[in-house]
Amino acid sequence: MQKLTIYYDGQCPLCLAEIEFLKTRNSRDLLAFVDLSEPSLDEDKHQISCAMALERIHGRLGDGRLLVGVPVFAEAYRRAGLHALSWLLSQRWFSPVLSGAYSVFARYRRPISRTIGPLLLRLVTKGKPATIVPADAATGCAP
Repeated sequence: MQKLTIYYDGQCPLCLAEIEFLKTRNSRDLLAFVDLSEPSLDEDKHQISCAMALERIHGRLGDGRLLVGVPVFAEAYRRAGLHALSWLLSQRWFSPVLSGAYSVFARYRRPISRTIGPLLLRLVTKGKPATIVPADAATGCAP
């Protein structure tokens, strides 16, 4: 199975909680993570615009194929051993509902993250120190 690189906003507590959760499930090393908020992000190297990636989640498979939106989660969960969730997110009959819901979520990601992100991040890290940043903090590119 190819490695999947996930591009995420490290300034978003909800996004960071998801990434921390996936890191705990990455025992087969099939997931890699790129924080878009890093000022040193080389967009040319990743062949993805930071601003684009902040609008909707992006992932890149080992063969170079780019995934956008819900398919990134389906592939990430498959690699993390969450097969039932991956299967559900992969179903064509469910795709219109998921895509619509994800579009609404992506549009309001920052206010949603401000509300529930810090709590989820604390739960995922199980009380371990975690860098929790404000969801509206500046990122390395324009959202």
